[in-house]
Amino acid sequence: MPSQRGREFETEAIVLKVRTIGENDLWADFLTPDHGRLHGVARHGRKSRKRFGTVLESMNRVCIRYRETGGLVFLEEAGLILPAHHLEDGLDGLIAGFYVVDLVRELLPERSPDRRVYELLNETLLHIDRIDRTKENPYAEALMLFEYRFLDLCGYSPNLKKCLGCGRERNRTEKFFFVYREGGIYCSSCLPGGSSFEPLSRRTLPRILSRFIEYQLGHPPKSRKFLTERGFYA
Repeated sequence: MPSQRGREFETEAIVLKVRTIGENDLWADFLTPDHGRLHGVARHGRKSRKRFGTVLESMNRVCIRYRETGGLVFLEEAGLILPAHHLEDGLDGLIAGFYVVDLVRELLPERSPDRRVYELLNETLLHIDRIDRTKENPYAEALMLFEYRFLDLCGYSPNLKKCLGCGRERNRTEKFFFVYREGGIYCSSCLPGGSSFEPLSRRTLPRILSRFIEYQLGHPPKSRKFLTERGFYA
């Protein structure tokens, strides 16, 4: 039976966001492999270097110990497993990392455990950290792959394979159009009128996924503005 202090857990986690509450406490949003996305309070977190040090920073992979009491989560201790190295590697890497973390916070409900989401986020952050930054727009493909796979895991996967009207499979000899309201593609013969659409191609796919996410959220992710300004969706 849980004690009055609540049940205690120890798990790996990726820090999504941290902010100060009050004078000395920290509020942390983090993703775990088996318990999903959680919010927790680290009491006296700003002062307690022994328990938290500086490990509670966005995109760090950490080992945390926390307890749950009446649905509230209290962080007891955190240790660093892997820092977000790309924080020091240039603005584009920083923005790309913040963007994928931002999407998880925006689209993933709290307490919806799915180890595949955790593994995807961890894999993507590691990939961003190791990307060859000498290439032109080096992060665009990594972000596109993350968006597509994350949408699929969240149940929002766009239909990019067959025409929603006639069922004809997409092919290279015919134009297909992505209709945002329907979340899928149409051939030119079935394209519905009065709908916002865009021709589907490898060049337009990053922009389509980006706008489709905006359609699902009802607003653009906060970090999208910076991606656009840096030419990620040119």
